[in-house]
Amino acid sequence: MKFYVVIATALAASVLMAAPRGKVKNAAPVPEPPDGGTVLVGAEGKLAIVDACGIGEDAIKSASKKIGNFFMIESVTQGGQWSLMSAKDSFAATGATAAVFVVKDEALPISLIAMESRWGVVNAALLDGKTLEKEVLRVAIVLLGGASSKYPASTMRPAFSVDDLNEVGELVTIDTLMAIFPNLEKYGFKQYQMMTYREACEEGLAPAPINDEQKAIADEYKNALK
Repeated sequence: MKFYVVIATALAASVLMAAPRGKVKNAAPVPEPPDGGTVLVGAEGKLAIVDACGIGEDAIKSASKKIGNFFMIESVTQGGQWSLMSAKDSFAATGATAAVFVVKDEALPISLIAMESRWGVVNAALLDGKTLEKEVLRVAIVLLGGASSKYPASTMRPAFSVDDLNEVGELVTIDTLMAIFPNLEKYGFKQYQMMTYREACEEGLAPAPINDEQKAIADEYKNALK
């Protein structure tokens, strides 16, 4: 008899569970908190592009920006001076991990590179515009451990004259990147990490806020630590 009671109870429970119920309204989605946009953090080391002749060309700034974007390292432009006799002191004055000096000297070739000393020179007396930008990029790449590329679009194709520089591409291709990336830390560089501003606050890596949204996020984490 007890067996039948258990079966009846189980059947009744299953009927109740199967019975239609009133519709449950969908809960409103919880909005994600503002993230502050993407920031680049955590880089170490600095590559300086030094305008040592006061030309102030946009080509120098453009090359520096490309270097930072391609290699995810800090690349800056600044003023300074250079001569072969004072090269050691000129490099030390930059405060950089490596430096490319842009000079004007008719007696010099298109470039000079002292890899072990961490500096290179680009001669703007022979170049301007795109050729200057390409040569700054090329010298920086050699300093960072890349020297050539097999791809026609690469800026690291062989060039032996200003005319050749006009013909080479403007890209940094995968073979050059793969020659450089594994050794960046040995050269004294640590690459940027890309994350949201909120994530950077969580990791304790956030730079100073640059807009109201980032300031609100920074204040939120600052207050949480009190």
